[in-house]
Amino acid sequence: VALLVLGSFFRIPQAEESLGQRKENTAAILLCGTDKDGTRTDTMMLVYLDGEENRVGLLSLPRDTLTRTSEGKRAKLNSAYGRNGGGEEGMEWTMNYVQDIIGYRPDGYILVEIPVLKDLIDLFGGVEFYVPQDMNAPGKVFLEEGLQHLTGEQALGLLRFRFGYVDQDIGRQNVQKE
Repeated sequence: VALLVLGSFFRIPQAEESLGQRKENTAAILLCGTDKDGTRTDTMMLVYLDGEENRVGLLSLPRDTLTRTSEGKRAKLNSAYGRNGGGEEGMEWTMNYVQDIIGYRPDGYILVEIPVLKDLIDLFGGVEFYVPQDMNAPGKVFLEEGLQHLTGEQALGLLRFRFGYVDQDIGRQNVQKE
């Protein structure tokens, strides 16, 4: 989804057609992870569960994608959740905005609150992950490139890290998919 900027004109993305034909036996689930204060969806992905081919696909939705609020104002996609009260109501509005962008409504959603993810990783004794590069964000994360056994806190630092990638949010989205 592209944002076209001409002078002071902003084109808010809206699908003229869906991303593709809805495939039989495939579910599209919106997966969102909240930010530290729980008011924005810091991470957004469409998870495709293909029952015919037994495959899972992921499509990241850039959090800075512009949308229009019900009042007609421009706002970033990641603010839809908190802007609309959070909880179930906030997620229903987020689903509406995603539908406007991709051309169809996801079949459902999963909202992961950051503290729960950290606790879940720690409950399982951590997670093995190949860190693609050295990561150093003072007070947030310090990881060296290579295979690491990450605690919940380290995994959160990895998931949030973006300013050290050459392509910033794109690099971050790729790591989040993995």
